[in-house]
Amino acid sequence: MAVEINVKGPIVTNSQKWLYDFLDSDSCAPKDIEGKLQEAAGEDVILNINSNGGVATAGFEIYTLLKNYEGKVTAQIIGAAMSAASIIACAADECLISDAAIYMIHNTQCYAVGDYRDMEQEADALRQFNEAIINVYEKKTGKAREDLQDLMDKNTYMSPARAIALGFVDGYMFAQLETNNQSGLMVLNAETPIISESAVQKLKQAVLLMEQQSGGKSTDSVMDDGDFNKTNQGKEGNTIMTLEEFLKENPEEQAAVDKLVDDAKESGMEEGAKNERTRLQELDAISKTVTSEALHDAKYGENPMDAKTLAYECMVDDSKRAAAYMDAVKKDADNSGAGKVPAQPDEDTASDEEKDAERLASAANKKGGKMS
Repeated sequence: MAVEINVKGPIVTNSQKWLYDFLDSDSCAPKDIEGKLQEAAGEDVILNINSNGGVATAGFEIYTLLKNYEGKVTAQIIGAAMSAASIIACAADECLISDAAIYMIHNTQCYAVGDYRDMEQEADALRQFNEAIINVYEKKTGKAREDLQDLMDKNTYMSPARAIALGFVDGYMFAQLETNNQSGLMVLNAETPIISESAVQKLKQAVLLMEQQSGGKSTDSVMDDGDFNKTNQGKEGNTIMTLEEFLKENPEEQAAVDKLVDDAKESGMEEGAKNERTRLQELDAISKTVTSEALHDAKYGENPMDAKTLAYECMVDDSKRAAAYMDAVKKDADNSGAGKVPAQPDEDTASDEEKDAERLASAANKKGGKMS
């Protein structure tokens, strides 16, 4: 059976991966794919791709890992294969696409600062990255490099049918009806914001500060990279900036951070709704064993509780009521004087009159209470 590997969310570098994991947001880094391929150990692999792209160099590394893999690789585009994700899709021995999916290619992008010489240098770097991407597309489609560059210049979006017709995809997933960066620059091939490498380091500082203020993990337990403290060295020594300060200094990262926060909030809301449904369902399951008032309070009262807590509290209440009932019975018996009534006389200690009376009573009971 083929091993399935998910390629979902932004394509990021290994050093960026921790932040997306921290925010519980989908992402895919080269180390994810490398680990899964090692586990597959030569078995056939199915890539489930749904990504709007990401860091070009990360896409290149994943492409090479897949091309070197000895087993068969089948890509299934289940949502989107855009930008850097399209490079990964091209690494598969066979690429299939869902009816409801999109394929997109465009030129690499970056942020750059400096004078005209810096801009010219970065422009040339982007052209070289494009050449590397065209190598991938040319090998997959067989199209002329000029035609592929033209498609990239136009930010070409492709429906499933068009992606198949242009040779980027081999066919449908389902049966159809007949109808090198020397400057250190991070080059992106993505349609969604990706957090830059320097921004990741600064965000890491902000996260550490928030964790320390909230009593979370220490810096040493969170960090796994010995060189990180060097990145904290400023003119005035070690400093840690807040997220607000980071965004003031890096306004271009606002969109990426907003998206991650929104994703985290949405994920939290979905998880909260799921937990609430489960709580109500479990309460309904024990509704026959508790009073309707207790059930309503547990569901909608000022102090809502889950089924286990309600059941325990009802058990405690029942125990208290049973103990109170026994106390009341004992008090009633004491007040009635029943405790002072002598026990049945012992045969050996009873007087002759008492024995005669007992025999007469027994005889009367045997005859239905009639004397003759």
